[in-house]
Amino acid sequence: MKILIIGDSCVDRFVYGECNRICPEAPVPVFNPVYSRDNEGMAKNVFNNLMSLSEDWDIDFITNKENILKSRIVDIKTNQMLVRIDDNDKCARFGGLKELENYDVVVISDYNKGFLSESDIKHLIKKYPISFIDSKKTFGEWAYEASFIKINQSEYEKNKENLIDYKGQ
Repeated sequence: MKILIIGDSCVDRFVYGECNRICPEAPVPVFNPVYSRDNEGMAKNVFNNLMSLSEDWDIDFITNKENILKSRIVDIKTNQMLVRIDDNDKCARFGGLKELENYDVVVISDYNKGFLSESDIKHLIKKYPISFIDSKKTFGEWAYEASFIKINQSEYEKNKENLIDYKGQ
């Protein structure tokens, strides 16, 4: 089985530290970093998860070249995230749709950072017989022919009317 995973990726950085006092200049905690951990995120996380399921699959991965960084500042005692800082939160659009090989399955992991447009996603869904899509975009007709759409509760609420309209057609 030949699989294509395509979408925007980032580095997920978790900075753990201590908050033992409040800043005298403003009512915010003073954060003292202790250690940090980086994970490959977004589409790269999807790729890593699928690779962990089988070494026998033939998987190609296409993602952005820009280094999107999502830093989470976390209190080490409570594991409470204090703030998330997003750096370089956009990327260039993928320009190689016409050069893509044939695949049995496409997994589209779109975090709406600019790597794939709605028309790009529609093209991928039409081109490949089995398509999985996880997108942060508001769904429209461009997504309705996907084999599978992954959606969480907040995305469902954002897309409820569009999804109901589609089911009614």
